[in-house]
Amino acid sequence: MIYLPFAGSVLPPVWALTTAVVFDLFGPLPNVPRAIKEGEPKVILRLGFGAALTIPLGLYLLSIIEPDLFRWTVAVVSLTLLTLLIAG
Repeated sequence: MIYLPFAGSVLPPVWALTTAVVFDLFGPLPNVPRAIKEGEPKVILRLGFGAALTIPLGLYLLSIIEPDLFRWTVAVVSLTLLTLLIAG
């Protein structure tokens, strides 16, 4: 909600989302061993498999979308989520 609106205004859409994906992939890595040990390995595997399928598809779609449409979509989604968060 903070990074993508800014990145979408200064970077092409694919690079903005690629940098966000890199943050999201490497950020939680220290938590993976504990999640595997204390969590349910089947659920963790299913989440990883889903991410492996959807991330490349999403990046492909962003490579063909117009930058202005991406920027407006990110702005609207961010403002909607912020409004819902404030509303409780």
